[in-house]
Amino acid sequence: MFKDNPIAEQAINSMLKTKKNMYITGDAGTGKTTLLNYFLEKTDKHVVVLAPTGMAAVQINGETIHSFCRFSTDPGWVMMEEGKIHKLRDNRKIKSIDTLLIDEISMVRSDMLDALDYFFRINKGKMRLPFGGVQVIFFGDHFQLPPVLRSEEKTIFYSKYDTEYFFGARVYQQLNISYTKLTKYYRQTDETFIRLLSYLRYGKANEEIIDWVNRKLLNKDKSALKNTIIIASRNQDVTNTNYKYLDELEGEVVSYRAILFGTFKDEMCPAEKFLVLKVGAQVMFVKNDIDKRWVNGTIGQVVELDKESIKVRIKQKVVEVELASWQNHTYRYDEEKGELVKELTGEYTQYPLRLAWAVTIHKSQGQTFDECEIDLGSGAFVYGQTYVAFSRCKSIEGLLLSKPLRLRDIKTDPKVFAFDQSVGWNN
Repeated sequence: MFKDNPIAEQAINSMLKTKKNMYITGDAGTGKTTLLNYFLEKTDKHVVVLAPTGMAAVQINGETIHSFCRFSTDPGWVMMEEGKIHKLRDNRKIKSIDTLLIDEISMVRSDMLDALDYFFRINKGKMRLPFGGVQVIFFGDHFQLPPVLRSEEKTIFYSKYDTEYFFGARVYQQLNISYTKLTKYYRQTDETFIRLLSYLRYGKANEEIIDWVNRKLLNKDKSALKNTIIIASRNQDVTNTNYKYLDELEGEVVSYRAILFGTFKDEMCPAEKFLVLKVGAQVMFVKNDIDKRWVNGTIGQVVELDKESIKVRIKQKVVEVELASWQNHTYRYDEEKGELVKELTGEYTQYPLRLAWAVTIHKSQGQTFDECEIDLGSGAFVYGQTYVAFSRCKSIEGLLLSKPLRLRDIKTDPKVFAFDQSVGWNN
């Protein structure tokens, strides 16, 4: 599958055939998710797949770190210092694990990674080995959105850790990580745009580059763009935009209620509990179609609605949209098989659509759009925001700005840049 991509081919061989601890990264659109899914499909290792958020866990059919470890909502350092990380009564499911895979590692805080390490050590019964001797494979992009560290936590947190990023965890230095950086682009093909994204990623943009971006994208003619989605930095702006445009449409509102089976927490729901649409509404698909009529992030326009059916125009083609299901899983030890098995704990069924005149930068991470309008509001306020927003689009021809880009919007954390420069990639 990766014959035209030697770096990816080497990575998949190492994942499948060795016990190396690995970190696999790459610019946005370089195939990290494809590689992850291929490994899970081909491996015969006993793998547990975890993610820092419910949404990320659902996308990879995994489980959240908190759910799997039965962690409280306390910070990782609190759980460790107050003895809140316990050996499970029945820890055979942990003992049977060969490999721990964590997706979106950039959003895992350093103290949480240490807490996860301690959990595996005590449940594996191997206190001297990182993660109790389990192979760990991290996927993610440290230049994208960072872990959350609330302002009230900062003083005490920084008295214990140098950085909130995963590479600041105490256990990280013990892992002897093998580093892979994917370099083949699949989302973008234009070299000028790829070079611009590199400037944004590494924080190397200057006034000349900013001026060029603004001249090219700020007063762009929208008439040639048919399905532009606004990528905005604030939730409220997105909500207001979507319902403003919906209200302006004539016609009857039709709503669709999601069907829930078992356990599915609100923050894990990949589609709206109550999907509200009108004919003419701009929508985004939030799940890949098995028949490949659309992918996660495809934009279309509603052309027909009734209680049992939704039809959407994608470019020049009208498709009928069926209900889709997402599953929530946990892991348990199967006594008869003597191994870890994945168990279904919940299923969420809804039409795989959401209103899509606007979306937040956080919600856009991991998605691909043909046409984007970027609205940073009063400015980027989180490291990686501008890079994530720009890199969602396939081409610079499909990109425009609602407000001028400023040099101070290019926010790259110096700690991330220093980490990136300090390791040996693809060695």
